[in-house]
Amino acid sequence: MPILSLGYLTTPVSIEASIHANNQYELSPTTVLSIVGFGPTTTTTTTATSDSLPNTMLPTIAKFILTMPSTSTLSMAEKELMALLHESLHIHNSYAIIPLHPRHVGILLPLLVQQQKQQEPHYQFTFQISQMPSSSSSIEKKNESMIPSFDLEQLKHLPIQAMELCQNRQEEQLRMVARKIYTMATIYGYWDLWLVFEGICTRFQINPQQLVQSSS
Repeated sequence: MPILSLGYLTTPVSIEASIHANNQYELSPTTVLSIVGFGPTTTTTTTATSDSLPNTMLPTIAKFILTMPSTSTLSMAEKELMALLHESLHIHNSYAIIPLHPRHVGILLPLLVQQQKQQEPHYQFTFQISQMPSSSSSIEKKNESMIPSFDLEQLKHLPIQAMELCQNRQEEQLRMVARKIYTMATIYGYWDLWLVFEGICTRFQINPQQLVQSSS
């Protein structure tokens, strides 16, 4: 079964159903689904669904229904993970971001708890997958090929790079970094890095919004 992880917390999940669009996407039983962050949905009153995702996100090519084991069989660590996901996804109306390879990203959304009389509840999730546009030399696809991939190895260097550019007042390169971070935030809903970038710019008395506007 695939493994769902958040930091050091992990739990197995079973694939209950799958729906595919134009191309087939296989979710391997050995896949580790590592949550790297959470994004806000457009709803504030109900549990997040696909309809409440930001409309700037990439189209879905595949969708899976994932089920956690019944609560009676979970370990203490797995129960802790379930509690964290319940708070983030249900209470705060968020979705989880899970980067996949090659050039795919997964969004984890909650489903209603299935519970029957005299049975332990089963927590289910909708896991929808989008594909990054492939690189192309054609002018028509130039903008699509510039969409940043959700690569943690690249992301972790951006705050340091931004700070060095601010210190050296290299505005042109800083605009490129600002556009990359902002575009990634609008596509994936991963605004945490943008907030860090805003803090760095403010420290050097630079307006990050002007950097984005001037690069568009």
